[in-house]
Amino acid sequence: MLALALLLALAQDRGSMVPGPEEDAATAPAGCGAAPDEITVCGNADQSRFRVAPIAPRYKAGAPRAQLTLPGGGTASLDATQRSAGGASVPAAMVTLRIPLGSKRKATPETK
Repeated sequence: MLALALLLALAQDRGSMVPGPEEDAATAPAGCGAAPDEITVCGNADQSRFRVAPIAPRYKAGAPRAQLTLPGGGTASLDATQRSAGGASVPAAMVTLRIPLGSKRKATPETK
C-alpha cells in the first residue's frame, strides 16, 4: 500500500522533475543562439575564471609604538596587550623602562 502511494506521488510530481521544451529555451545562455530544431553546444573560453584571486596579506604592521627618550640615554615605551587573568582575557597596559646601567664614563683630559 505504501509503495502504491509513493508511485502515485512520483507520477503526479513528474512534470516538475523533467523540464519541457519551453523551459529549456528560457534557461539557455543569451549568446548561445538556441534553435528549436538544432543541438547547440555553448561554452565559456575564459580561462581566468579558474584562477585563484589574490589573497590579502595576513601580516599587518601594528600601530607605531609610543616611545620617548629619557635624560641619560634611557627610553620609556607604552604598549597595550591582551593578558589572561583568572581564565578571562583582559586588556593590559605595559610600561617598559630601559635605563643604561654601568656605562663607562667618558675620559676627561684631567684623568689621563
